[in-house]
Amino acid sequence: MGVVYKAVDEKLDRIVAIKFLPPHLINNKEIKERFLREAKALSKLDHPNICVIHEIGETEDDRVFIVMNYYEGETLDKKIKKKSLKRDDTIEIIFQIARGLLEAHKNGIIHRDIKPSNIIITKNNIVKILDFGLAKFIGESRLTKNQEFIGTIFYMSPEQTRGEKIDFRTDIWSLGVLMYEMLTGELPFKGEYEQAVIYSILNEDPPEMKLYNDDIPEQLNNIVKKCLQKKPEERYETIDHLIKDLTNYTRSKTFSKKTHDFSNFFLKFISSIFDKKRSSVKEEDKIEKDFVKNSIAVLPFEDKSPAQDQSFFCEGMTDDIITRLSKIKELKVINILSVLRYKNVQKSIKEIGKELGVENILMGSIRKVENQVKINVQLIKTSNEFNLWGDSFSFKMKEVFKVQEFVAEKIAETLEQKFSKEIFTEFRKEYFNNLEMYEYSMKAKSFINNFLISGKEDDFKQAIKMLKRMLEIEPNNPLTHMYYAWCYQNHFSLSGKFEELRYVAKYVKTAYRLNPNLPQTLAGMGWLHVLSKDFKKAFPYYKKALKKGWGFPEITHVTGLFYQKLGLYEKAVYFFKKSYERNPFYLFAVKLLSNCYEEMGEWEKADHYYKKSIEIAPKNSLLSIDYANFLLKKEKIKKAKDLFNSLSEKEKRKASFLLAQFLAIEGNEEKALKISQKPEIYSLLGKTDEAILSLQKRKGKEPKYSYLSLKNNPHFNLLRGDPVFESILEEQKGEYEKLMKIYGGLK
Repeated sequence: MGVVYKAVDEKLDRIVAIKFLPPHLINNKEIKERFLREAKALSKLDHPNICVIHEIGETEDDRVFIVMNYYEGETLDKKIKKKSLKRDDTIEIIFQIARGLLEAHKNGIIHRDIKPSNIIITKNNIVKILDFGLAKFIGESRLTKNQEFIGTIFYMSPEQTRGEKIDFRTDIWSLGVLMYEMLTGELPFKGEYEQAVIYSILNEDPPEMKLYNDDIPEQLNNIVKKCLQKKPEERYETIDHLIKDLTNYTRSKTFSKKTHDFSNFFLKFISSIFDKKRSSVKEEDKIEKDFVKNSIAVLPFEDKSPAQDQSFFCEGMTDDIITRLSKIKELKVINILSVLRYKNVQKSIKEIGKELGVENILMGSIRKVENQVKINVQLIKTSNEFNLWGDSFSFKMKEVFKVQEFVAEKIAETLEQKFSKEIFTEFRKEYFNNLEMYEYSMKAKSFINNFLISGKEDDFKQAIKMLKRMLEIEPNNPLTHMYYAWCYQNHFSLSGKFEELRYVAKYVKTAYRLNPNLPQTLAGMGWLHVLSKDFKKAFPYYKKALKKGWGFPEITHVTGLFYQKLGLYEKAVYFFKKSYERNPFYLFAVKLLSNCYEEMGEWEKADHYYKKSIEIAPKNSLLSIDYANFLLKKEKIKKAKDLFNSLSEKEKRKASFLLAQFLAIEGNEEKALKISQKPEIYSLLGKTDEAILSLQKRKGKEPKYSYLSLKNNPHFNLLRGDPVFESILEEQKGEYEKLMKIYGGLK
């Protein structure tokens, strides 16, 4: 009912839908009342499967309008006409409609006009229920007899066609009609004119679905039949009973599929014994898996607050749920830095799942008004975009931690994972006693995350400002001190200002003194000892940190750095990969993977991760310099020169060693040695004795030439076979094996 326009909200810069009451109906009091009922009904509801209303208003010429979310997608009637719906698609759509109706029913609202044209499926395959224009509120006085008869006749329940009192079960009937039509392509009750359809609804049983589709399982057939019982008391009592039966059906179907898959696997296994031919596998497929079982990404919560000013709160909630899920060692959880890239991005769940390599995605929205919060969440399987679980929570701010805990526990339960009692105890220790402190922590984390993505100095300064406020409120909170340390460490990685490492040391030591048992403080102390090259002292800190906080990518990352500094690159790769799996867009993890693979002589993998790191930060000059150095080792001189020439004059000054290599390759000895006297330059110039002497002189100095570096660097190929070089290599091999024996046990 009404005319809908696509429009732009200029204040908040967003696309909306505006629904107007048609001009010729302005003076129709009954229709105007129905129109306003829709607005009233929608304003009570906040659920991922229900159209969101932003505003109700009236123009100067008395035209009433509703401003709603605009959804790009397709109505269900169009999908039915195309006959493009598979059975699994139908079940998933019905699931989502049922969840939306459950929310409406909880609020005492009956839709009364569920039909395909009132259902839209967005580009992300999220179902939205539209048009609550006929909605009835339980407990309100009824409209006139004529108004009770308003609706779409094919989807009306028997009691609705008779103009009798209705309850929630009328929506269950309409959902049954919808399910029947989606599964068969036909309506269950037909007629050439209105009264014939009504007669069929009141007196006839629908044709068996198997007449139209003989592939419909009996269990599903029984669900539809129960929805379409003439007497309301013989239907499902409530919508959640229907959801339960649909859930049982999908579980039984999954079990059947697993049995079938095992049979297929067994047959393939037997045949593979006799098949000696092996298909070739691309190197890139060996490098990375597209899909990781027992994995989840929590996408940034959408801000549905009236003023849309709760971005930091939405990010904070996202981060807190990620942190809680990360406590499960068996579950791969994508870090906040990687999921923030999908904020306000129009991509399908399947696309995001593939890019992040995850099996499941949690998405949701938050509506916060002063001290009241409402959260909607949906857990979705990325392979088929099925909803595994969904719920909504209304609560006061002081209950926020309990809600986070419940959501994390429910996700774990759905994914057949478990939290230990010890983890729940840890959760409660991490609660903030002061809600003001918690809100500042959310703002601080938001600015830190934005800084790590953008590298903007203003984000860094704002993060420090929020952290300073947190310390004023609670000076003895160890996590605040660790946020400070993390902030300065990452700022140092971009600025190169060594005085910032003093701040890192100061805040890590304070945090450890306040709580020496947190995985973050333990890893922080380990890192301080790595910075001072005291690996013996660093080792036990990392061992304890990993035991307590394996799921934190920051901890696996700094453990990787520990091994990289020791020259144990295989072990470093193991931990950097763990960090990368949970945070695939964390630049430093990707960059260090490429560096380590280069030192190991695994050129294809190194090249793969160099390209990935440049995709993440295409304007980072240090990456370009590193990649050009790598290309020189692969004798791709033209490509390396092109990269070098793309740098600014200021950036080229940071690439002096790269320039020296170019000059050495060209045979310009004087200029090359004027810039650098490293062993590689002598070797490229063909001066083997000088190269070996330079190696001997550099023993114990930085940068170290580790065993794997000497073994795999092609710039030293000219030295191979020389007895002095081979003795240096053998000595470094002994050192490598010794270090591996002492420190190689972390996992």
